[in-house]
Amino acid sequence: MPTLSRKRSSSSRGQVLRPVQLALSHYLPREVVAALAAEHAGRGRRRVFDLYQVLWAGVDQALGGQLSQSAVVSRLAAASGQPLDRDSGALCRARQRCPAGLARAAAQEVSRRAQQPGPRVWLLDGSSVVLPDSPANQARYPQSPSQQPGLGQPQMRFVALVDLASGCLGHLALGTLYDHDAKLGRALWDVVAPGDLVIADRGFASYGLLAGAARRGFRVIVRQHQRRLNSVALEGEMDDREETWTCPKRPADWWDDDLPERLSVLALNTNLPADRYPAPAVLDLYRQRWRVETRFLELKVTLGADQIRAATPDLAEAALWQCILAFNLVGCLLTEAARRSGLERYRLSFHGALDALAAATLLPTADAEEACNWVLAEVIRNPLPRRQSPCRDEPRALRRHHRAYPWLTKPRDQYPRGRRMADRE
Repeated sequence: MPTLSRKRSSSSRGQVLRPVQLALSHYLPREVVAALAAEHAGRGRRRVFDLYQVLWAGVDQALGGQLSQSAVVSRLAAASGQPLDRDSGALCRARQRCPAGLARAAAQEVSRRAQQPGPRVWLLDGSSVVLPDSPANQARYPQSPSQQPGLGQPQMRFVALVDLASGCLGHLALGTLYDHDAKLGRALWDVVAPGDLVIADRGFASYGLLAGAARRGFRVIVRQHQRRLNSVALEGEMDDREETWTCPKRPADWWDDDLPERLSVLALNTNLPADRYPAPAVLDLYRQRWRVETRFLELKVTLGADQIRAATPDLAEAALWQCILAFNLVGCLLTEAARRSGLERYRLSFHGALDALAAATLLPTADAEEACNWVLAEVIRNPLPRRQSPCRDEPRALRRHHRAYPWLTKPRDQYPRGRRMADRE
């Protein structure tokens, strides 16, 4: 069944989507997407859903909390005023034609647009997302070995570099649950520019990281690993003495070759100069590391990226990058709002920005700049209250318990149909 009626398909092709989030189109212009598409796939024939529209459909889907494909097509039909068929599968086929790496390149381009002058401060940490239980996903991203076959779901592990100033996610390394975060993070050493600062937790602490950072010219602050004998707590009096580490006799196979035999490191595990960064200053910088957890919360919970709906690994990776693209677009918006208002970037609510973007679709205007200014004013008008403590002080506990359903003990298709779960046990 055709996507458009025959009367309108010839004159309307390529004009299906007026981006619903007008306030964000300034950060991802059509000419930028065209240049990225030409770099990754060359020029193809003109279609109803071109690459620019496919990317914006993914952004709209993420900003709406992972809408279904049919819901996205309905929103495109409302925005364009054209009778699009939700059951034709045209949008799904257009996403399959989307060149590999285009969503990643667009997300990284948006992150660069939010970059402030000077060296960047990166937050390094890892997380994971759940994929549908398909043979292809299981082959590349297998489920946890503690789960029985047919009961678990594939999980895609990733390690990310998050820009502290803007909150945008700049670079990503993908792997499985069997890959340690520090090993996955090795792929990100080469994308950090000289002079940048990387802040990571104790899971990344190693001789190889500090030696690799010194070789590449970037700085590191990483918490002392708890298994080291000279480990010190990050409370009370701080120790900024300088230590000399010796290269391990059996270095990890993913470290750089020809590591130096010795390395001078401060007790707080940093290669920052001690005369300019005393221990309290280093500790203040390390406290900023917790912001990466909030960014992952916004990406995985607020935007719904904790569960990616894609039957193949390639589509799953592209869908994850589309969520990151939407996440970075909102990060650009909040960064500009902070610049205009003089407020701190993290005094501005990510969820409040999503509410303002949803309300902007009701504005009686089709001008992107006017919509953007309205959203920025709305975000600035409602800043978050200041925290009583710069550190996290809320327990990870639930006040309201969810409904207690029993766990699956065998694959779902092995249960008899038409009976309640309570009767199946």
